[in-house]
Amino acid sequence: MESKLTKNEIKGIRVCLGMSREQFAKLLNVSADHIKQTESHRARSYNVSDKLDQLVKSKLEELGINLEEILESIYRLEKLQERVRKSDC
Repeated sequence: MESKLTKNEIKGIRVCLGMSREQFAKLLNVSADHIKQTESHRARSYNVSDKLDQLVKSKLEELGINLEEILESIYRLEKLQERVRKSDC
């Protein structure tokens, strides 16, 4: 079973696509507020909905974009950012 996308992954996918929240929302046919709320770290009780998870996955597939490659890029970037943060201490 494929795992559900996380808030960070949703934001990372949007950023990798070079889209604003508004552009990403329009692509998925959802409100920009929904994307903002989903990406928000402060809204801890607000998880990625099943519907948004499936919308993102199906839209990427429709566009011929490999989700696994994007996620791998996001993970590599997060590791790099963590190393930079640690070196600043």
